[in-house]
Amino acid sequence: MFQQNDIVIIPVGSNKQHGPHNPLGTDHFIAKAIAEETAKRTSVVCLQVIPFGVSHHHRQFSGTVHVSPEAFKSYVKEICLALKLSRR
Repeated sequence: MFQQNDIVIIPVGSNKQHGPHNPLGTDHFIAKAIAEETAKRTSVVCLQVIPFGVSHHHRQFSGTVHVSPEAFKSYVKEICLALKLSRR
């Protein structure tokens, strides 16, 4: 996986509503597109998008998936640690 450096892009975009004019998941669609283009231009590895995040201010809207800041931080940390271990 790591050929030129130890940098990876982990695109993150919360799954939340953006009104009736945009699809559910707009944030992670955009994050994925930007991350993939950046990876292509820089030869950096791009992981799959994490489609959930800390969105407490959107919890009242249908379709929003909110996780606590602690859970989100722990999840991203576990991904990074797994990548570090796979580097051996």
